[in-house]
Amino acid sequence: MREIWKIITVMAAIFSLIRDTYQACITGQAPFPKIIGGSQDATEIQQIDYSLATDYLVAVGYSKDQGLKGDSSGDAYPIIIAYQSTSYSYHWGKVFTNSQNHRFTGLKINRAGTTLVVINQDMNPRCMIVLGMSTGNVIQAT
Repeated sequence: MREIWKIITVMAAIFSLIRDTYQACITGQAPFPKIIGGSQDATEIQQIDYSLATDYLVAVGYSKDQGLKGDSSGDAYPIIIAYQSTSYSYHWGKVFTNSQNHRFTGLKINRAGTTLVVINQDMNPRCMIVLGMSTGNVIQAT
Protein backbone atom coordinates (compact mmCIF):
# COMPACT_ATOMS: atom_id res chain seq x y z
CA MET A 1 0.00 0.00 0.00
CA ARG A 2 2.89 2.38 0.75
CA GLU A 3 4.27 1.81 -2.75
CA ILE A 4 0.96 2.89 -4.31
CA TRP A 5 0.92 6.11 -2.25
CA LYS A 6 4.52 6.82 -3.26
CA ILE A 7 3.60 6.41 -6.93
CA ILE A 8 0.49 8.57 -6.53
CA THR A 9 2.51 11.27 -4.73
CA VAL A 10 5.18 11.29 -7.44
CA MET A 11 2.54 11.43 -10.20
CA ALA A 12 0.71 14.25 -8.42
CA ALA A 13 3.95 16.21 -8.16
CA ILE A 14 4.70 15.67 -11.85
CA PHE A 15 1.18 16.71 -12.88
CA SER A 16 1.37 19.82 -10.72
CA LEU A 17 4.65 20.80 -12.42
CA ILE A 18 3.15 20.26 -15.87
CA ARG A 19 0.06 22.28 -14.94
CA ASP A 20 2.22 25.16 -13.71
CA THR A 21 4.34 25.05 -16.84
CA TYR A 22 1.34 25.30 -19.13
CA GLN A 23 -0.14 28.17 -17.13
CA ALA A 24 3.12 30.08 -17.47
CA CYS A 25 3.10 29.73 -21.28
CA ILE A 26 0.75 32.41 -22.52
CA THR A 27 0.11 33.25 -26.16
CA GLY A 28 0.84 37.00 -25.90
CA GLN A 29 4.43 38.24 -25.90
CA ALA A 30 5.68 39.34 -22.51
CA PRO A 31 7.15 42.85 -22.18
CA PHE A 32 10.63 41.38 -21.70
CA PRO A 33 12.71 39.73 -22.97
CA LYS A 34 12.25 40.79 -26.58
CA ILE A 35 13.37 38.25 -29.13
CA ILE A 36 14.53 39.81 -32.39
CA GLY A 37 15.33 37.74 -35.44
CA GLY A 38 14.50 34.20 -36.36
CA SER A 39 15.90 30.72 -36.55
CA GLN A 40 17.33 30.86 -40.07
CA ASP A 41 20.47 32.94 -39.46
CA ALA A 42 22.16 35.48 -37.19
CA THR A 43 20.69 38.76 -35.95
CA GLU A 44 22.88 40.98 -33.81
CA ILE A 45 21.95 44.04 -31.78
CA GLN A 46 24.71 46.65 -31.57
CA GLN A 47 23.05 49.30 -29.38
CA ILE A 48 19.78 50.04 -27.55
CA ASP A 49 18.38 53.43 -26.50
CA TYR A 50 15.32 54.40 -24.46
CA SER A 51 13.28 57.61 -24.38
CA LEU A 52 11.73 58.41 -21.05
CA ALA A 53 9.72 61.25 -22.63
CA THR A 54 7.85 59.05 -25.12
CA ASP A 55 8.49 55.56 -23.73
CA TYR A 56 10.22 54.27 -26.87
CA LEU A 57 12.77 51.47 -26.81
CA VAL A 58 14.85 51.27 -30.01
CA ALA A 59 17.54 48.80 -31.08
CA VAL A 60 19.94 48.83 -34.04
CA GLY A 61 22.22 46.21 -35.53
CA TYR A 62 22.12 43.82 -38.47
CA SER A 63 20.44 40.62 -39.59
CA LYS A 64 21.20 37.78 -41.96
CA ASP A 65 17.92 36.03 -41.10
CA GLN A 66 15.72 35.51 -44.16
CA GLY A 67 12.52 35.87 -42.19
CA LEU A 68 13.52 39.27 -40.85
CA LYS A 69 15.15 40.81 -43.91
CA GLY A 70 12.84 39.33 -46.53
CA ASP A 71 15.27 37.76 -48.99
CA SER A 72 17.20 34.53 -49.37
CA SER A 73 20.72 35.93 -49.80
CA GLY A 74 23.34 35.30 -47.17
CA ASP A 75 24.03 39.03 -46.90
CA ALA A 76 23.65 41.01 -43.68
CA TYR A 77 21.49 44.14 -43.71
CA PRO A 78 21.28 46.97 -41.16
CA ILE A 79 18.11 46.93 -39.03
CA ILE A 80 16.24 49.29 -36.71
CA ILE A 81 13.43 48.08 -34.43
CA ALA A 82 11.23 50.35 -32.29
CA TYR A 83 8.93 49.37 -29.42
CA GLN A 84 6.61 51.73 -27.55
CA SER A 85 4.46 51.95 -24.40
CA THR A 86 4.58 50.18 -21.09
CA SER A 87 3.99 46.80 -22.76
CA TYR A 88 6.74 47.54 -25.34
CA SER A 89 4.73 46.28 -28.28
CA TYR A 90 6.33 46.34 -31.72
CA HIS A 91 5.82 49.81 -33.23
CA TRP A 92 7.91 49.78 -36.42
CA GLY A 93 11.04 48.31 -37.93
CA LYS A 94 13.26 48.90 -40.94
CA VAL A 95 15.68 46.78 -42.94
CA PHE A 96 18.03 48.73 -45.21
CA THR A 97 18.51 46.40 -48.18
CA ASN A 98 20.63 48.95 -50.08
CA SER A 99 23.45 48.59 -47.52
CA GLN A 100 24.29 44.90 -47.71
CA ASN A 101 26.92 43.47 -45.39
CA HIS A 102 26.86 46.54 -43.15
CA ARG A 103 25.35 47.25 -39.75
CA PHE A 104 24.13 50.14 -37.66
CA THR A 105 26.40 50.50 -34.66
CA GLY A 106 24.99 53.48 -32.80
CA LEU A 107 21.78 55.34 -32.13
CA LYS A 108 20.50 58.25 -30.10
CA ILE A 109 16.94 59.38 -29.40
CA ASN A 110 16.63 63.14 -28.87
CA ARG A 111 15.56 64.49 -25.48
CA ALA A 112 11.95 65.09 -26.62
CA GLY A 113 11.73 61.52 -27.91
CA THR A 114 10.58 62.62 -31.36
CA THR A 115 13.67 62.00 -33.48
CA LEU A 116 16.14 59.14 -33.79
CA VAL A 117 19.65 59.27 -35.26
CA VAL A 118 21.44 56.08 -36.34
CA ILE A 119 25.02 55.71 -37.54
CA ASN A 120 27.31 53.01 -38.83
CA GLN A 121 31.05 52.53 -38.53
CA ASP A 122 31.75 49.90 -41.15
CA MET A 123 30.66 51.71 -44.32
CA ASN A 124 32.94 53.98 -46.27
CA PRO A 125 31.89 56.71 -46.20
CA ARG A 126 30.09 56.51 -42.88
CA CYS A 127 26.41 57.33 -42.95
CA MET A 128 24.03 59.00 -40.53
CA ILE A 129 20.25 58.71 -40.85
CA VAL A 130 17.69 60.84 -39.02
CA LEU A 131 14.25 59.27 -38.58
CA GLY A 132 10.96 60.36 -37.04
CA MET A 133 10.16 58.26 -33.97
CA SER A 134 6.41 57.98 -34.45
CA THR A 135 6.56 56.59 -38.01
CA GLY A 136 10.15 55.56 -38.66
CA ASN A 137 10.18 57.71 -41.81
CA VAL A 138 13.59 58.97 -42.93
CA ILE A 139 13.91 62.73 -42.39
CA GLN A 140 17.49 63.10 -43.59
CA ALA A 141 20.42 60.90 -44.60
CA THR A 142 24.07 61.83 -45.11
